[in-house]
Amino acid sequence: MPENRRQYVQLVLILLAVPTQYFLAQWYGANNNSIRIGNLHQMMDATKETFAQAKTLMLRLWYHFTGVAIFRIDLKTREKLKAKSFSTSTFPNGENVAKEMFKYRSDKGYFAQSTATRSPRPKTVKFRVGQVIKHNKFGYRGVIIGWDIHCKAPTNWINAIYGQDKSSLDMPHYLILADVRDRPGNHMTYVAQDKISSFTNVHIINPKVWDYFEFYDGAQFHTRPAAHQMYPHD
Repeated sequence: MPENRRQYVQLVLILLAVPTQYFLAQWYGANNNSIRIGNLHQMMDATKETFAQAKTLMLRLWYHFTGVAIFRIDLKTREKLKAKSFSTSTFPNGENVAKEMFKYRSDKGYFAQSTATRSPRPKTVKFRVGQVIKHNKFGYRGVIIGWDIHCKAPTNWINAIYGQDKSSLDMPHYLILADVRDRPGNHMTYVAQDKISSFTNVHIINPKVWDYFEFYDGAQFHTRPAAHQMYPHD
């Protein structure tokens, strides 16, 4: 399969040249109009098939260069995030970006970072790792990369995010990798179950998505072996 833009263009031109050469040979070699008309129809059918193949190739090219562009954008955004300090007004309602959450990483497994196997899987956990979701209030899309049966976060983070309303702490919480089209950069959020809804037929775009998943089947992402060991029932 071609690996760069020039190879794609060259292949498309080669594919287009085949029906064109065939048409010219048949056209000038024909003795009457009926044969030429028949050859013209054959050439049109061959051209349609060629354009269908070319369209597939161009879509592959588009996805390839879109991914590269997104990665470049992500690098710029990451530098901007380094200069950003924690603000509850920026990330309210039980969510926060990964940079801030990782300040609290410890052997206590805050923010669904524990490596403990989630088995058995509680019935209260509604969503699964690899499932695509949408935030009910802020509207961003993302994919679940981890969950806790209840909020696991340090007290000062809980107070900053939830304030006096602690009603959501006992419900499952999910670590979400956000789509860069909705939130530029490698944003992760930690949200309560009642803040998100399932979302279908959307391929989440984020350079980090393949760190957690093997492939996307059109409905959900499938975890890599290490993640599957932690979430065997998802």
